[in-house]
Amino acid sequence: MKGQSAVEFLVIVSMLLLILGPLWIEVSQVLQQQQSELRVTYAKTALGEIQRAADIVAIQGPPSSITLRLYVPTDIVNSSISGKEVQFTIALGDARTDVVALTKTNVVGDLPTEEGFYRITVKAENGYVNVTH
Repeated sequence: MKGQSAVEFLVIVSMLLLILGPLWIEVSQVLQQQQSELRVTYAKTALGEIQRAADIVAIQGPPSSITLRLYVPTDIVNSSISGKEVQFTIALGDARTDVVALTKTNVVGDLPTEEGFYRITVKAENGYVNVTH
């Protein structure tokens, strides 16, 4: 009888693993996708705030400036500010995606690529806006 109970227990555990294994894989894939989408959303939010601040200080002219406190998400592999474009490049697994915000004026400066909260200063200069951290 003990042998039969052990076999029955083994069968039940095997069936549970067959059911839960694919479910676990699916849940982990969905979670990874959601985390990627969240990083892109954080990047869009940060760049949108920079874009709005640059447009505001450009209209007001020198010496106006705005200081922002922004969150830079993880897996940013590059950031660039040139012309009327502010951009983050994000690594999403094996792929990369660019998140871009367009301003109404020329912008120069640099943005951090490491994850964390930063103070970003957006300052109007003669003919352009300077973005620094």
